[in-house]
Amino acid sequence: MSVDLTSDYLSIDGLLQGLVLSRAGTIQQQKVNNVQRSTISVREAARSNGVYTTRDVKLILPQKEVNTWIPKLRDTITVGSEQLITIAVTLDRMSGVYVCLCRNFIIEYLLQDLVDIEVANQSTVDTTGAASEQWVVLYPRQIARVQPLDQDLEINADTRRLTVTHEIFLLADLPLTTAHRIRFCGGVYSIKQVKNRQTLTSLMSVVTLKEPLVGQS
Repeated sequence: MSVDLTSDYLSIDGLLQGLVLSRAGTIQQQKVNNVQRSTISVREAARSNGVYTTRDVKLILPQKEVNTWIPKLRDTITVGSEQLITIAVTLDRMSGVYVCLCRNFIIEYLLQDLVDIEVANQSTVDTTGAASEQWVVLYPRQIARVQPLDQDLEINADTRRLTVTHEIFLLADLPLTTAHRIRFCGGVYSIKQVKNRQTLTSLMSVVTLKEPLVGQS
């Protein structure tokens, strides 16, 4: 991928100021100015063999603006209220810019749900003096898509029961484990499996949920 101002960059939206780069899986951030944004042409999308589409955008970051911060795959770039995730990064040494192909995951993957992610706090002591497991919201109102699954039955000693109920696609790259639980639509669900972005070609974090936890709040 190279910088071609005569063909690839016919649709320049002007210079953008105050973009925020967030490193995937960390809380590190850096502001960047003088960034060019352009659309992906049909020809470019065709050349990529399906890697990116005309719905993606291209951001051109001057090397001198990012300093030592080198954009990487899965980094988040915030443009105003829009969050873009990098799906490809190339350094054009002759032009002195990083060319970042970015995708709006909220639009691309229909992330229209909000979920709360909770963790147990076992420091609370009840009236008997025993440790009581209290759950608190660790990551509130996370942007996601809740995908109901067909019934997945676990067979054990001639007993069948529903085990997996949903998959959740999360925008944020969070360090989740099976020790967390997820609340949405009035229900509370335990986590059976977490697949983070490093193990998925789609760059999305996917959480598989087990049956609802009855009687827990």
